[in-house]
Amino acid sequence: MGGGGGGEKEFLLVQEGIVEKFTLFELSDERIKLANKRAKQLGIKNKIKIIKGNYFEYIFDEKIDFVHWNNSLHHMFDVDKSIKWSYDILEDYGIFYMDDYVGFNRFQFSDNAIKLCNDIRSLLPDLYLKNPFNPDELCTTVQRTNPEALANRDPSEAPDSENILNSLIKYFPNVKIILTGGTVYHTALNDILNNFDENCYKDKLILELLMFINQLALKQGIKTQYAFVIAIKKPKIDKYSIKNLITGVRAFFNYKK
Repeated sequence: MGGGGGGEKEFLLVQEGIVEKFTLFELSDERIKLANKRAKQLGIKNKIKIIKGNYFEYIFDEKIDFVHWNNSLHHMFDVDKSIKWSYDILEDYGIFYMDDYVGFNRFQFSDNAIKLCNDIRSLLPDLYLKNPFNPDELCTTVQRTNPEALANRDPSEAPDSENILNSLIKYFPNVKIILTGGTVYHTALNDILNNFDENCYKDKLILELLMFINQLALKQGIKTQYAFVIAIKKPKIDKYSIKNLITGVRAFFNYKK
């Protein structure tokens, strides 16, 4: 079972033989159309089932062995209900996987986080600050999002995200949570990342330094925005085996980036 959207990450898992088949949930007719077209192009259409509608209302024929949330759980209005649903549909020893935004609701980042982002931008040359929609304009500062305006624009954008981690611990006591920060890569670089050339040695060095700062921010108490999670329902394997499972999954996604 996957979180829907464009389906590319789920398709990749099927292509690599890691997952046999996926049931995906999506509300947009256009996205469903594009996802079906892409699955057909990849030759995996028979392994992908896309459901339009509320996943809470869908009844599976049997318990499933893998729940996959990637940048979709934070769009749920009640994350506790969504995680409980995930737990309930999993068979015993089934795997819950998540890589998602878990920061403050409606992107209401702390003063320290906003200051760090603006300190970083103040040190970057203008070359890296160009507005992607208007190259003559520079994106020199980061502003805290207006929560009401964000909710009006996209009601599903992080309405209950800050409760994700506590709910995970509630239903999956043995959950493994890896905090991955995000203040730098998700906020400070949000609208300017395209100005960096991954094939340029200098740009790569700058990005590596910024990722180091991203990790330091976590250690300095700035709340994480993202987390990587793996949990097993009623596991009978030890923590060492879970650690190996996490290492393998992370290596797979890092390799495919």
